[in-house]
Amino acid sequence: KKKKRSKKIYMSGGRIFGGFFQTFVLFSQLKNKVRLEKLIASDYGLCSRNIAHQTIIQRQVLVDGVVCPSPSQKVARDAVITIKGETLDTKRANPPLLVMFHKPVNVLSVMKNDWKGRATLEEFVDQFFSIRSTLLSKPETAKRHILSHPVGRLDMNTSGLLLFCSDGNLTQKLLHPAYRTEREYIAEVSGPQVNENELRSKLEEGVQTSDGIVHAKLLSVEGQKVVVVVNEGKHQIVRRMLANVGHPVESLKRVRFGKVVLGDLPVGEFRVVEGEHLEWAKSLLKTPISKELKAKEKNTEKSKKYQR
Repeated sequence: KKKKRSKKIYMSGGRIFGGFFQTFVLFSQLKNKVRLEKLIASDYGLCSRNIAHQTIIQRQVLVDGVVCPSPSQKVARDAVITIKGETLDTKRANPPLLVMFHKPVNVLSVMKNDWKGRATLEEFVDQFFSIRSTLLSKPETAKRHILSHPVGRLDMNTSGLLLFCSDGNLTQKLLHPAYRTEREYIAEVSGPQVNENELRSKLEEGVQTSDGIVHAKLLSVEGQKVVVVVNEGKHQIVRRMLANVGHPVESLKRVRFGKVVLGDLPVGEFRVVEGEHLEWAKSLLKTPISKELKAKEKNTEKSKKYQR
């Protein structure tokens, strides 16, 4: 009897485990799929959800060569979609995870027109991220669909590396203060001759700003040119720090964000992040914010409030 009972328990346990495994596999498959109408309207940016819905109902949409009459059917993002006989480019729904951009000076880090007429990122993204499709819309009503978004901002008078990302979770982790992602800047400063040892000690000890005491690392000094690394992305933090230690910034350029380096990328140009730099970014997606980092961040914020 004991043997029979143990066999029953073993068999029932196996069924339960098998059920959990099948559920996990099904969930993993569904996670990589999206509703067909959303794929057409949002991911491909062809039209509104309503137009996509009507087009699918009219049986004008093929998924992997088969007519799909249900707008709510979930399909893979890399599925071959054909609308009215035209096959869509899957790259539109699968943009690069991370792209670097060499932002020029006097360009606002916003994705829309400026009411003052100043230059914005909108003038540059059309060549790399923007899609205007007239497949399901008239030319005059075709909306511009942006495939990626900027990771943070650079001041209008600051040039250099600005990242664009297609994954909101990665953007959040790149900017989250708990990860303390390094930003490296080259600054041309005015004021008295830069004393490297004195400036290094001041930046390491911390500089008083309106956001509290902020620390930085001085990498090198060459005349009035200094290379500084900070772990925060607060508004004009490098300019404020250097001004507060007696060296106002004349020009500022960001050359590194985390492990992504600007390198020889020409001004105003884009380049897809690949290789070890892309692997570093992907590793952030797999790394949850630990309790230690969260606690450290809270303590840092409390100390800053106290310092104010």
